[in-house]
Amino acid sequence: MTTKRSEIVIVGAGFGGLRATVLLARGLRRLGCSAQYKIQLVEAHSYHTYTPTLYEVATTAQQAASMRGLRDVVTVSLKELVGSLPVEVVVGRVESVEVDEKKLRLDSGEALNYEYVVLAPGAQVNDFGIVGISEYAFPLKTFTDAVRLREKITMLSEGWSGKEFKVVIGGAGPTGVELAGELSQWLCPESEMLPKTCRAAITLVDGAPTVLPGFVPAVVARAQRRLDELGVAGEYGSFISEVTESDVRLINGATVPYDLFVWTGGIKQPEILKNSGFAKDERGAVLVDEQMQLGIPALDERMRSHAYGVGDAVCFVDSVSGKMAPATATAALDQAAVAAANILEEIAFATHKKTRPAFVSYQLRDYPYVIPIGGKFAIAKVRSFVFAGFGGWLLKLLVEFKYLVSIMSFARAVVIWTKGVRVYVKND
Repeated sequence: MTTKRSEIVIVGAGFGGLRATVLLARGLRRLGCSAQYKIQLVEAHSYHTYTPTLYEVATTAQQAASMRGLRDVVTVSLKELVGSLPVEVVVGRVESVEVDEKKLRLDSGEALNYEYVVLAPGAQVNDFGIVGISEYAFPLKTFTDAVRLREKITMLSEGWSGKEFKVVIGGAGPTGVELAGELSQWLCPESEMLPKTCRAAITLVDGAPTVLPGFVPAVVARAQRRLDELGVAGEYGSFISEVTESDVRLINGATVPYDLFVWTGGIKQPEILKNSGFAKDERGAVLVDEQMQLGIPALDERMRSHAYGVGDAVCFVDSVSGKMAPATATAALDQAAVAAANILEEIAFATHKKTRPAFVSYQLRDYPYVIPIGGKFAIAKVRSFVFAGFGGWLLKLLVEFKYLVSIMSFARAVVIWTKGVRVYVKND
């Protein structure tokens, strides 16, 4: 086993990890410290995945796009993204964090030492210990998950003999609602010339009394109306007690049969963080402070941990409102900017380029969001304004383009974005 010295390590190349990597690399150049501090980006895959469109991958018919075509619009090579920046991409999975020794252990047996670390590995699927979910459910968290789900749906669709097959989606949050809407568009096509014919009956199941629990009433009501229009059924108000090979059983005694069960019902912090020795709250959630620092219980509170966490892998609780930061891409991007800025402040102070660091704090805000629900329809909330329909769908496309421009050249962003629009419009 070899040990490699690395000054700054970023774990995870999702929204937060990638943003922190780019900002740190550019910041080190500005400080003239690129030769002193090496940056390593550790990711289980060699690519970055635009996860908000995974539901599109899972529901795009084979005649609309090949697997390679989908991969080209949803994933981007990390080496291409870091380009000429002084960043080494390490493809591997972090298995443990040794806080006292400032060391990361990879699945390859390799160990990476760090002076600063940004942990952004992303959350894991949470089955809440429900019997049968791990055995029978299809998750939708990665590109591979989306591909497996697409293959299963295609198999069921091609074997259709006139009787609807049953699709049950556990979890009526944004991912479940987006998937249900797009599945309805694919499996229940409608045209002016032919009556609507459904190959599948789609049902959302959630323990909350409505779809999109936690969202504002106007968004919930409009989402439910859209799902009703698409013919998506719902079983709300009772949690799942067990999943068998053929049905979903609810606590209230109801049974929902299925041919395909998809689980989008929750996420949890990754085990590598929970077992790392960082400070936790009474629920066992790993916490970050307003500067996105991870706490180390044995460390003097006046000292800095040099360890940061961003995204849905960690928990930030606003000290004023008591609200938690949402597990969204926009929140992760904001948090990554704060973490990178504070590491650069520490480095500027340590290298005598500043006499006093000026640390910044993360400010929880009312994040805008867009929830697409089948075809060219989406619900958008910007501040207190909620609107839905084609305008929401156009906003979704603009948000995607804006993000692509932020991580690659304008020309490359145009190419990828245009490919994606063509695929998804053709599929709709």
